[in-house]
Amino acid sequence: MVLMEALRLYCPIPELIREASEDIELGNFSIPKGTCVMIPITKIHTSREYWGEDALDFNPLRFADGAAKASAFLPFALGPRTCIGQNFAMLESKTVLALLLQNFSFTLSVDYKHTPVSYISMQPQFGLPVLLHPLCK
Repeated sequence: MVLMEALRLYCPIPELIREASEDIELGNFSIPKGTCVMIPITKIHTSREYWGEDALDFNPLRFADGAAKASAFLPFALGPRTCIGQNFAMLESKTVLALLLQNFSFTLSVDYKHTPVSYISMQPQFGLPVLLHPLCK
């Protein structure tokens, strides 16, 4: 749940660009073949329409029952052109997170402000000031 919420707020790719392979009617819109369409993943991931009034807040519990809003959760894209590294990235992230949780407790600095910015991927504009406390073993 924590990883999914982190991917929602700090998506690896802020937007997708796809070219229409055929003429498409999408609601009241006509998209001619060859038109490039941008899908604003960051905007979808922070939309109050899909995620509620707390859409900008970090709340892992929104994934307690899986991705209830699966069509609005696109950190690795969707469909036949989904990221081929998705499974590896999730496995690697879970492994690192498990190792960290076995050895440390975490405290988020009181100075932290949620300010994502888009470079190549989404990142916290002012870093992520986290205090690590070794666990006694």
